[in-house]
Amino acid sequence: MNWRISIIFTFFILFVVVIVAKLYFLQIKKGEYYEVLALGQQIFFDEVIGKRGDIFFKGGEVPLAQTKEKIIVRIVPEKIKKENFDKTVEFLSEILNQKKGDLSAILKEGSFKIEISDATAKKIKEQDFEGVYLNEVLSRFYPQDELASTVVGFVNDEGEGQYGIEGHYDKTLRGGKGMLGRSRSPFGYLASFFSPEKQEIQQKGATIWLTLDYNIQYFAEKALKEAKEKWNIDAGQVIVLEP
Repeated sequence: MNWRISIIFTFFILFVVVIVAKLYFLQIKKGEYYEVLALGQQIFFDEVIGKRGDIFFKGGEVPLAQTKEKIIVRIVPEKIKKENFDKTVEFLSEILNQKKGDLSAILKEGSFKIEISDATAKKIKEQDFEGVYLNEVLSRFYPQDELASTVVGFVNDEGEGQYGIEGHYDKTLRGGKGMLGRSRSPFGYLASFFSPEKQEIQQKGATIWLTLDYNIQYFAEKALKEAKEKWNIDAGQVIVLEP
């Protein structure tokens, strides 16, 4: 009996020694390597372009063109497990204010994306559904609508300035390229950009102040609009003396 106990005890000691040696190898010898390897699976980087510069009227108080961040949720049905499909659609249809039947039909045909608010994005992130992705995108915004629109120009879907100030000073207004770090959830489903680990290195484009006066421009365009309504003109010009 004693020698059997001794053999068992010896095997137990050897087993413990092997485990400790293995832990020492993994945590001490190769600790930094596996730490970096794990970090590489949790964090990834996207190349991003800095915000496009703003355009202002004379004085720099009234904006003509600005760039704002908006959040897009993208649903990829191929990435959703069949047993979770109905649950995912039910939750998203309610939070996105979409009819469940309509959303389900759309997803059966292909992917779906829509702009959402910060609050909605946080609610979606908390659920951590597979096949549901959140992305921050930059969008050009014109606060004055059509006021001085022919002078300002516009930006196309590729972010390139077209006509007017947007086109002529496109390279000046464009932001520089940088890297955006994102962290992945434990299951790898959802890319998070709300975590404090996010690191963004990018350069904003230059801001342009025009010599155009807001009040003069407003009244000039108002006068042309009234003339069009009164005399049904096709076009007109306004000359401002000593502006």
